[in-house]
Amino acid sequence: MANDKDSLLKEAADALDRAHRHEEAAKLAFEMVERGKVPPFENYGDFHEKVAALLEKDLGVVREALELESMMPDFGKVASTGSTPADAHAAFFHRLADD
Repeated sequence: MANDKDSLLKEAADALDRAHRHEEAAKLAFEMVERGKVPPFENYGDFHEKVAALLEKDLGVVREALELESMMPDFGKVASTGSTPADAHAAFFHRLADD
């Protein structure tokens, strides 16, 4: 009887993990649209396909790559501004673009 209870608890925990993973993948899919990495979904099928593709990947790595990518400066924009940067971060990238 204890074995049945343990297997049911494990099955429930696995289902909960899958549900959390699916929710995280859905959030990532919409975040990718918001950041302009993928075009907006035309229908639920497109959204479902993107979530399924994300579920095949390590979601932590995808999230980190998405965050790193958004923090990367566009050197063309930095170099073309021609103005004095307002903060140290911008000044650093402006100097890199000038070199």
